Amino acid sequence: MISGVFQPLLGLLAATGMIKGFNEMFLSFGWITEASGTYQLLKAAGDCLFYFFPIFLGYTAMKKFGGSPFLGMAIGAALVYPTLSGLTVGNPLYTLFEGTLFEAPIHITFLGIPVILMSYSSSVIPIILASFFAVKVEKLLREVIPQVVRTFLVPFFTMLVIVPTTFLAIGPISTG
Repeated sequence: MISGVFQPLLGLLAATGMIKGFNEMFLSFGWITEASGTYQLLKAAGDCLFYFFPIFLGYTAMKKFGGSPFLGMAIGAALVYPTLSGLTVGNPLYTLFEGTLFEAPIHITFLGIPVILMSYSSSVIPIILASFFAVKVEKLLREVIPQVVRTFLVPFFTMLVIVPTTFLAIGPISTG
């Protein structure tokens, strides 16, 4: 099942990895500098897949599990949403499990529940698990929501359930 999620991305993984390698090789040979536009554009081309991996995996995982691929992409995009990473700057509201191995600063809450913010860029397991559960929710909603409003209410409720669940439970558990 996992290989089915990654298989569509293998060529792109190889291509972006090669671009990263060539870029670093050009840098080490002195042909370009880190400040050059060439280096920066090749760096963007090489890093794009890895940084936004949850979006790409959201698509392939949802497709593999039998859900709506663009819904998976939206869930993946929520995981790498840049504003959330900026929320970890400054003093936390409080610290969960202070003084233990599981200590986690809490900068935001969702309906009063603490959210452990972490970087999901380049992550794999959180989006695959989120997609798996999203397909379950999506299929259930398709059965109970009337056809006339299914087009927008199924994604609406799926996102409303899965994105917070991923930030509250799936993400921290699968990366911790």
